[in-house]
Amino acid sequence: MNNLSKDNLRTINNKSLVSYADIYANIEAATVEQIESFGLPLSKREHHNAAVHETLLSMGAIYRNNNKSILSNKRISSACEACAKGTGSYTTFVSLRCHRDCYFCFNKNQDEYNFYLQNKKNVNGDLKSLVEQGVNLTHIALTGGEPLLHKGRSAGLFPTCRRTSS
Repeated sequence: MNNLSKDNLRTINNKSLVSYADIYANIEAATVEQIESFGLPLSKREHHNAAVHETLLSMGAIYRNNNKSILSNKRISSACEACAKGTGSYTTFVSLRCHRDCYFCFNKNQDEYNFYLQNKKNVNGDLKSLVEQGVNLTHIALTGGEPLLHKGRSAGLFPTCRRTSS
């Protein structure tokens, strides 16, 4: 099944379907326009490597999250499941500074993005505070920006995780 769009609607012979799909194509266009009016441009890029994408599909990989996540062996890690459910999972970052341009990155949409490009979070203090509040954590993730731009702070989170897990 192909995605219906303004570009391919006119190739469909079913006039009722075209009329109905046109309504939703207009809603999509208006939504994108509204989002972008707030300074949040949506990426127009296609999948970063179509050949790799097709190879992975042929091997049974499943793409999720608008082709940004790849699931292989039909197994999702317990950390991904906890994060998706929002229970027992805590994800943090030292800063949002990064030297890469990953196609799937959503950091520019983060609250206080510009602030955390220049400043660092107290990841150890934040984690200790959650534990002191009685939050039961089973999975902790350190993301970024690029965590390895802050090797000391990133590595320093692991002993805190170990101490708070007991």
